[in-house]
Amino acid sequence: MPGRMNSPSAAAPASERSVKKVTILSFEGCPSHPPVVEMARRVVAEHGLDTSVEEVEVTPDDVVQRRFLGSPTVQVDGVDIEPAAR
Repeated sequence: MPGRMNSPSAAAPASERSVKKVTILSFEGCPSHPPVVEMARRVVAEHGLDTSVEEVEVTPDDVVQRRFLGSPTVQVDGVDIEPAAR
């Protein structure tokens, strides 16, 4: 999962974009959740972004509404960072 954060938009300098929120969607007990949250927080800090990192536990009822395709799912300002998921 860590490679998902290496998209071209994630590498752009903070001055070139304004990211308001990073959302990490996951199911209860997802083993990849903690390292992805840690990575997202590290990237936000390294780029000096004034951005929140929100963790959301997804239930079966939330899957369609949240566009949850797998755990964890990372969204930046509501857009999945995985191009195939858009």
